[in-house]
Amino acid sequence: MKNKVTWSLLLILLVFAGCDSFENDVYPDKDQLKNTSDVVMSLTPGSPVILDLLQSTQLTGNASISITKQPLKSTASITSTGLLKYIPNQDFITGADSLNYTACINTKCDESKVEFKYADAGSSCITRAVYDKSTLLENSIIIDVLANDIACDETFDITSLKIEESPVQGTVEISDGKVLYTATNENVETDQFIYGVATNENPELIKYGIVDIVKEQVIALKANNDIFEYTYEEYITKTDDWGDQALLTFTLEQILSNDELFTIPAADLSVTMSNSVNGSGSYENGVFNFTTSSEFNGTASFEYQICYENICSTAIVNISVPEYNDGQIQAINDTITFATWQEFYAAMDSTYLSLDFTMDDIFGNDDLEGLNYNQLYISVYDQAAHGNVTYYDLEMIRYTPNESFANSGVDTFYYSICYNNVCSEATVIIKVEQ
Repeated sequence: MKNKVTWSLLLILLVFAGCDSFENDVYPDKDQLKNTSDVVMSLTPGSPVILDLLQSTQLTGNASISITKQPLKSTASITSTGLLKYIPNQDFITGADSLNYTACINTKCDESKVEFKYADAGSSCITRAVYDKSTLLENSIIIDVLANDIACDETFDITSLKIEESPVQGTVEISDGKVLYTATNENVETDQFIYGVATNENPELIKYGIVDIVKEQVIALKANNDIFEYTYEEYITKTDDWGDQALLTFTLEQILSNDELFTIPAADLSVTMSNSVNGSGSYENGVFNFTTSSEFNGTASFEYQICYENICSTAIVNISVPEYNDGQIQAINDTITFATWQEFYAAMDSTYLSLDFTMDDIFGNDDLEGLNYNQLYISVYDQAAHGNVTYYDLEMIRYTPNESFANSGVDTFYYSICYNNVCSEATVIIKVEQ
């Protein structure tokens, strides 16, 4: 009949990747194989277990221990120093799990079981080493590994503190019950070591703890100001609005193009828009929408903020149209397009067989610096190749196509606007796409 040893260990959350080989040389005496014991371990959700199987089963001598049946709800391995390392899966939060281990001398073996269960709320105090996680800010760090360990009614002997498993990417030194970790790889991201410590009351009973070293990631999230500058013609063409208000749109990609995002994907950012000047705006579905107001005089702006977790940065988007209010009138080209010939003929005046354009149709997108049409000197040149152009003073412009327009499908005429001997000329294109 095997001895049954019950251990209750409360352990702190640990998540790490990679396992040591399951094979490890540990040496009990051949006559002691009958002493291999079933062990019951108490868990808390997501916590690791470090167990000295030799210590728990009181084996000594020349033999080997290996895991013969892996647990179903965790990963397990034997470390290079003979410790059992058990890591519960994240979804293993209730119930039980188990593994089998075997102690062998040559061909003679004895198998036992380790069962993992969750501790009851009223479990008594258990002397134990508690998991540590330390953030590496520079090249080295001093870790007080015993500070969070639980001694119950015992006291830890700091002289017994030892390193059971060394880190892979650094070195450790023990001094006055603390551990100095020094990274030997400047690109280290994570590292780990296992320590052991005994109490003054039970010097032979070693408690083992895991220390994870995590290099701090400095997230450089910085929004930078943007400026979008347009000529008057670009502004009018982009907004396609000749009234007092015009809509401008900017994609998130455009706005973030000069921002410092570290390695954060744009999809992981929280984005907001606020504090519009000379307009109003909103942000949705990856697009900033900004509508200039009647107060727009060539400049406008809005703020946006990007956040990742609890890190935020704010910047300003400036909109500038230097020609908007520079005191210089400017005529802007027009293109009047008909999708089909049917649409073209439907738009024609049935009496004169012509296209009649209002003053706003032709001059509404021009930069008139606040002047009225009757303050301008307007000239329309009858130079169309496939029709005739007539300007009715301050009323309309009439374009009458001739027979050749049906073959061309496109025609052009010109006009100029003048004020105080300053003139600007533009082109009007009429075309049928079909």
